[in-house]
Amino acid sequence: MMHQTEYNITTRELVLTVPAGVVFEQPIALHDIAHIHDPATITVVVHEHVRVMVHDVMADAAARAQRSIIYRVGEGAQLTVVQHAQGTSDATQTIYGARSSGVRYGCIITWTSPARLQFALHLVVEQAHMTLRGFYVHAGAAHTELTTTQRHTAPYTMSDMRVNGCLA
Repeated sequence: MMHQTEYNITTRELVLTVPAGVVFEQPIALHDIAHIHDPATITVVVHEHVRVMVHDVMADAAARAQRSIIYRVGEGAQLTVVQHAQGTSDATQTIYGARSSGVRYGCIITWTSPARLQFALHLVVEQAHMTLRGFYVHAGAAHTELTTTQRHTAPYTMSDMRVNGCLA
């Protein structure tokens, strides 16, 4: 099995786990998995030394208007996220990084109403080093608000976050 999914109907949380040693040839279509349950929170756990790409489409639906995604990236793991946000939606992305973990993040926004994107990077393991490279393209004429937070709660941690955006 390439990955595991679990859904908690009470909390509306979907957890997708990518175990160590798994090699992916194709991206994980997070939107296809989430569409089945329509969760409020999605947690993606990427174990040690795994390279994986996640593709997500956030459509304009009332149940998905404010969705939270949590990424837990294991030691030496590399995660690439490609997100396409359509309609009216607010997205909160929280990333927990371990030693030498990295995240590449791309978001294409095709809505015309104001958008809010939040990136929170948490380093909770001693000597964790996390790199996040992100971009977004706003294909509408409305305002986009981007908030980034970096929290170093463990000693001897280091992070590098760059998020660029443009209007199309």
